[in-house]
Amino acid sequence: MKKGIQILLVLALVISILGMSLIGCAKEAAPAAPSTPATPSTLSTPAKPSTPATPAKPALAPAAEVYKWKMQTWIVTAQDLYSEMCTPFADKVRESSDGRIDITVYPTGQLVANTDILDACANRVFEIAMSCPAYFVGLIPILDIESGLPGTFRKHIEAEIFFQELGFIDLLREAYAEHGIRYISPLTSGGFAFQSKVPINSIDDFKGVKIRTIGYTAKLVEALGAATVYVPVDEIYTALATGVVDAASFGDIYSMYPLKFHEVAKYYSQPNVLYLDWNSSFMNLGIWEELTQDLQDILYYVARDVGDHSGRISEYGATEYLAEVIKDYGVEVTRLPESDMNEMAAISMSCWEKLEEEDAYCARGVTMLKDYLRSLGYIE
Repeated sequence: MKKGIQILLVLALVISILGMSLIGCAKEAAPAAPSTPATPSTLSTPAKPSTPATPAKPALAPAAEVYKWKMQTWIVTAQDLYSEMCTPFADKVRESSDGRIDITVYPTGQLVANTDILDACANRVFEIAMSCPAYFVGLIPILDIESGLPGTFRKHIEAEIFFQELGFIDLLREAYAEHGIRYISPLTSGGFAFQSKVPINSIDDFKGVKIRTIGYTAKLVEALGAATVYVPVDEIYTALATGVVDAASFGDIYSMYPLKFHEVAKYYSQPNVLYLDWNSSFMNLGIWEELTQDLQDILYYVARDVGDHSGRISEYGATEYLAEVIKDYGVEVTRLPESDMNEMAAISMSCWEKLEEEDAYCARGVTMLKDYLRSLGYIE
């Protein structure tokens, strides 16, 4: 009996535990009733969400500065070099710089006389120029070497090596900089020949002849007995026609043909008394120094490109023009014998050796030149 009561008690306890578990599960399943929040002692108005700030517009990149320059040249618009070198230089610089350098080109005499180009550029009458350096040897004597010395180079590549590889271009830049000018690059040309009203068949024929020429070529023909007369480019034709001069040189036939010297002077002397000559591109030093490196590079490489091009077309064009003036205008080609050319080279060298005494730049330049000519076997 006692054991039975114990069993009943155990069953009652199990049932009780199961009941409590069922009640707990029911309570978890039912949603909890919301509680009433306590009233705070001080009510505060919740802050409104802030309106997102309008993002600032990105700052516009500053517009690239556009340089509008004038460029004075030493030649007339009729000459091939004007359309083959001068205007292409301006066009290529404009294109390569994305319009940041815009150059207007002016022919000889439109802004200043050729002899005043360097000073005018230094004083910002215009910003950039192309000219013949022989016009400025009174200011910078080493330009005699730059413009070309008779009896020196015989190939374009020789001059290229002298300027670019042996460092003559750096020496020129030092000399120009003292006058407020940045020398950019040489512009190769085809040398000097003479268009004359009298035949020149030997060095003796130079005696008493009035010749329009410049640079060290003038010193050479003076040493041979000629008289030199300076005449501006646009007046040479008239000077030949009226007898002010008997002969003239403005480069070779490639440069002289468009000026029509062959109409009034029926003799053309060969070989060229100066095989190669150089014109130059330069600009105001202060303006150059204001430019970014990329613009400086553009000016240099474009000038070098058109300068090389001018050398090639000068040589090619001279052949075509010479054939034309012989056929259509009755021009006679006179030729100096090799012995006379050798004598002229020796006389020329005795002249330009004196150039060493002009200043320190000339001394360094002549030393560089003589060392190079010895290496080529042209002098001892």
